[in-house]
Amino acid sequence: MYCKNANCSKQDCSIRYYRRRHQCIDKGDGLIMAVLKLIRNTYRNQTAPENVINYCLNPQKMPNNCYGGSGISLSDPCGSMQKIKDIFCHNYGKQLEHFVLSFDKDEIPNLSIPKILHLSYAICEFFEGNQLLFALHETNIDEYYDSGEFHPHIHFVLNTTNVNIQNKTRIDFCNEYTLKRYVGALLLEFGITEKLIMGFY
Repeated sequence: MYCKNANCSKQDCSIRYYRRRHQCIDKGDGLIMAVLKLIRNTYRNQTAPENVINYCLNPQKMPNNCYGGSGISLSDPCGSMQKIKDIFCHNYGKQLEHFVLSFDKDEIPNLSIPKILHLSYAICEFFEGNQLLFALHETNIDEYYDSGEFHPHIHFVLNTTNVNIQNKTRIDFCNEYTLKRYVGALLLEFGITEKLIMGFY
């Protein structure tokens, strides 16, 4: 993604500049896209899964109570993830991966709760053998949006333990762009957007 402002010295305007209304982005140029944000955190603390899951399932952020998952008990997602870690003795290193799929304001008319559920479960299929929790947040947490404005974004929490290979799954440079292409194809298939870019936080 290259800067559209000829006066800007930056060759590459990353998503973090776009989301913070970086001066290089002209919002009138029709730039509409979803953002797949990978949360760059070590998550090595033993309490990390519980903390992140509790944040994602905060009812104040989920007015429609829209959440789900793959391979986990939704009544006790943290406990079911911990059982898998205990079975394979994976209570060390990175405990989880966390990423967020955020939508542009102009994409909101293309969204619905059933469509978001279908999309989220389809994303779960990318991580075969891993437990995955997702939750739709609808509150304003991004300064790109005006205060109080509806802001839908889906949090995904991935248990790094893969039961098929009995090893850990990492979203790293080897597979993050494969994930981007997969999610981008789904967004196009579901008629949500034609563009998806990566963000790192």
